[in-house]
Amino acid sequence: IMNITIVNQQGHNFGDEAAGAGLLNRILQYEEVENVTVLYASDSILPITDSRIIHKPDISLKNVGLKNLITYYLFGSKIVKNKKLNEWIRIINNSDIIFVSPCGASIGIYKDYRYLLRLLIVVKEKKIPVFHYNTINSSKSIIFDSIAKYILNRSDVNVREKKSKLYLDSIGIESTLGTDSAFLLSPLENMSKSSYISFIPAHFDDWHPYFKKNNIDEKFNSKVLPIISKIIKKNNLKIKILPHFNLESEYKYCNYMKELLIKNGVNERNIVVPRLTKFQEYDYEISRSLFVVSMRYHGCVLASKNFIPFYTFSYENKMNEVANYSQMKEYVINLNNLDAYSNNNLSNLFESIIFKRDDLSDMLKSRYYNFILPNVEKKTKQLFKGDE
Repeated sequence: IMNITIVNQQGHNFGDEAAGAGLLNRILQYEEVENVTVLYASDSILPITDSRIIHKPDISLKNVGLKNLITYYLFGSKIVKNKKLNEWIRIINNSDIIFVSPCGASIGIYKDYRYLLRLLIVVKEKKIPVFHYNTINSSKSIIFDSIAKYILNRSDVNVREKKSKLYLDSIGIESTLGTDSAFLLSPLENMSKSSYISFIPAHFDDWHPYFKKNNIDEKFNSKVLPIISKIIKKNNLKIKILPHFNLESEYKYCNYMKELLIKNGVNERNIVVPRLTKFQEYDYEISRSLFVVSMRYHGCVLASKNFIPFYTFSYENKMNEVANYSQMKEYVINLNNLDAYSNNNLSNLFESIIFKRDDLSDMLKSRYYNFILPNVEKKTKQLFKGDE
């Protein structure tokens, strides 16, 4: 009988939720698992219910307080008075395996100190965090990277990108390479012919370290949206603009994209912005697409998992990597080099993905079962018995 804990599970983001749910569902397949406690990095919980799951959004850095954490780090658990922190420590100590929920570059360009603070509790209690196919890289901060290296040296590290593995090799951290945890979700095969494109937009100028103040959002809107509009009209298609977050600001941005498409001549009746509240709905919409145009990493992952061809506008290496191992790298446009692509080149790629749609779907299915799925199942097969 085993008690499992998942730490640092993100919420509100359908992609991180899908990856966390893939891992959680996989763990629940094992009979020896008595319960799984999920400790969150946000106030949103995974929309999965099972008698063995214990959701703990109330155990948070905010509820514990920085002063109590520092006292604990310096002097240990014996003098801790905070009830939430005591419960946190008890959960960690009672766990047989502790997974670090799959996520992006929290250890890396996002430089998330709160992420490290939670993991420091795990290693202070002399437990081994198991990173389940994360992105890990340098943050360019000596202090942050030193704390991260301290944690990683005491962890079982598994990453989803070659670039992450090369970085870890360079700093002397052993790791294994796999694929994204969302691939553990079952494929939702689309047996009917669809007539809509799923478009998953994103804006970067106001937050992303690579794109702050370089006006990439305006470049994309002025260069690419007219081409998407032309393809929709020429091929008599509909388009669904899918929000990637369950946030009002995300719906507002999707509706802004809708307005721009209308200005480019797309009939308003052919544009839908669905109201999505959980990752399962996001996954379903992607699975029913003719093809996916994604500016989000997990839009590409879930398209590949559902055998739907995808066109990637890449903002980080992780998007190039999923396209590479899904054998869709022909359809990757790097946003940091958008000016290098001619309008004809972009248009021809859209036409190609429509023309080759069925063949690409068959290829994605073969790739999923023969390469992608085996490479994301490796860690749980190693940790749990009875799955040879």
